Amino acid sequence: MIENLRNILRAEVLARSSASHVGLMLSGGADSFVVGFVCEEVGKKVVAYTYELDGVPSSERPAAEAIARHMDWPLRVVQVPTAGLRSAFLRLAIEHGCSKKTQFEVTYPIAHLIPAILETDIFTGWNFDDHYGNTREDILEISRLKRAGYSDAELKAHFDASRAAKYARSDSMNSPDTFWFANRIASALGKRLIDPSTAKSVRKFFRRFSHDELSSIEKPFIREIFADAFARLPSGLIAKGVKLQKGGGVHKLFRTLIDDPAINRFEKAYTTVSALCERWAAEVRENPDQYLEELTTVPPLRKATVIEARGTNVRRPSMADVRKASLRNCFTVISLFAGGGGSSMGYRLAGGNIRAINEFVAEAARNYSKNFPETVVDTRDIRDIIRYPADILAFLALVGLGAGELDILDGSPPCSEFSTAGNGPTEPGMLKAYSDRAQKDISLLPFEFARFALIARPKVIVMENVPALASRGKAIFESLLGMLSTEYVVTSRVLSANDYGVPQKRRRLFVLGIRKDVAEVVGVTSEFGASLLFPNPTHTGVTIRDAFAGLEQSAEDVRPWLTSAQITTIATAAARLPKNPPRLLRPNHIGQSVTRNYTLTRCSFDLPAPTLTVTGQQPSGLAGAIHPEYDRKFTIPELKRLTGLPDAFVLTGTLGQAAERICRMVPPFITEAIAESIYRKILLPYAKAKK
Repeated sequence: MIENLRNILRAEVLARSSASHVGLMLSGGADSFVVGFVCEEVGKKVVAYTYELDGVPSSERPAAEAIARHMDWPLRVVQVPTAGLRSAFLRLAIEHGCSKKTQFEVTYPIAHLIPAILETDIFTGWNFDDHYGNTREDILEISRLKRAGYSDAELKAHFDASRAAKYARSDSMNSPDTFWFANRIASALGKRLIDPSTAKSVRKFFRRFSHDELSSIEKPFIREIFADAFARLPSGLIAKGVKLQKGGGVHKLFRTLIDDPAINRFEKAYTTVSALCERWAAEVRENPDQYLEELTTVPPLRKATVIEARGTNVRRPSMADVRKASLRNCFTVISLFAGGGGSSMGYRLAGGNIRAINEFVAEAARNYSKNFPETVVDTRDIRDIIRYPADILAFLALVGLGAGELDILDGSPPCSEFSTAGNGPTEPGMLKAYSDRAQKDISLLPFEFARFALIARPKVIVMENVPALASRGKAIFESLLGMLSTEYVVTSRVLSANDYGVPQKRRRLFVLGIRKDVAEVVGVTSEFGASLLFPNPTHTGVTIRDAFAGLEQSAEDVRPWLTSAQITTIATAAARLPKNPPRLLRPNHIGQSVTRNYTLTRCSFDLPAPTLTVTGQQPSGLAGAIHPEYDRKFTIPELKRLTGLPDAFVLTGTLGQAAERICRMVPPFITEAIAESIYRKILLPYAKAKK
């Protein structure tokens, strides 16, 4: 039986494709993995692809990255644009004939994914579930028939009929099945979408088995047949009941169409996406010529960004490398709310000259000076600097700059009030603890940054904060953008540190602004034009294992963290979490009531670390990320590696203060990528134009 199915699939792969290199649409589930394995067995070079919406973390991407790494398959992550949704919706309705919400939501990312696949033959396991009967509807129907007293033979006959109906639907070129929408998109591009599970020989094989033998979501049948393939992966890596992504946040994106008058443009506005999609389908069917004419005015689909995995080539710049890069003196920077120097290090790596920084937390300022003693460090409250325009001009003059001469103003206003881990903004005028001191009106500090910018008039502004500023702090965020927009072309985007070579899934909101006279000179005339300044991702799949390679720690580095774990009983709780799990693991995932007061997360060597938070990485905190193998929090040398800091970067203060400095930092590789893009696309062209 085992060799029978494997031989069948091998024969079908060879019969359907003569290509030596093939693309694989890879998910975190078993079916696409098996198809890729069979392609490899018959000698084909497999290049794996997965996708995620731009700015929307994919729950499947880490699993796809891990599968590709263990199978030694090159992996490309296709980031589907979320901008241009209106045009995309019109194309899906008119050009592709989507009529149901599911068709729209599945076809939207696929229409961007397939053009990004370089190989002509694209393999997938899209239709494998047609054999298993493991959908909710199938399981409920069989359960109903069992309760009604159907015999095993009658249940088998019913199951066979149900599968035959699915096969007939998936065989029709005019099928409403989403597989055929994807197939037609591939054909139009001269590519072939190949699913060996649709072969008659495969169907004949599966018809031998009953529903009970095939329907478990763990797919033990397939795991037994391909046991040697699954043995190449960590236990538990392959998700249960997961096939190719068919959502990934698209449903939330499509809900925004309800508020788009160009799409929801009918005499009666629709309140659900389903109804809106069905109305559009009816309109296109009834007036095809009218809508085909409208299609000629619709912009083409925006091109997706493709990130290619770079293996384990992890960057580890030294402090000497940082200083050497800064000597290029390509552009000037002043940083407000500079913290311990993470973002500044990124600008230095990109060739920036940090003229001065402001940081009101004393220990953070000391930490900064320890690593960058040549930089002017101002420790005043920002409100003391911006009280009068003359004070701002005096601050600039201190480092030899006048209004309008600074290249980049960088800032990371405190974000604890907006963070999802926080309690929200405090009442106006109330003091709130922040780091080593109390500060009032923390939620208003972004406006102080903006006031400094409007007087100093840097060519470009870069402000960083937590993504929740745009949601929990929406009113403040929109007011801030409005304030900056008086003098700047402004845009914003959420970026993930892991996309730029940092072994951590840290996501941060960045606001970019280009002074309007500068923007006009370099041709950036809109928010969309400004958005193109954000750098394309450079890495995928950098893991904790990659980060810790070659890391040497002394007993003194580790001892305080072991002691804290034992004193606080973190070690006891952590011991109940399996070592090096295939996915991030928390106590509630293993049903241990003794750990109910902990929110520890056991990390995996084969994944990036989760976002490292100030409270989570405190030595005695009962929350946060813990080491994949040891029952303790990460040490300071490990935290530096997980943030992209040089091993020789100095942390001052207590152990808790040192951990806080790191966890508040913007990972340097993100600001490096942003700064390089700004220099190449804005500052350098502007300087040449003004000569």
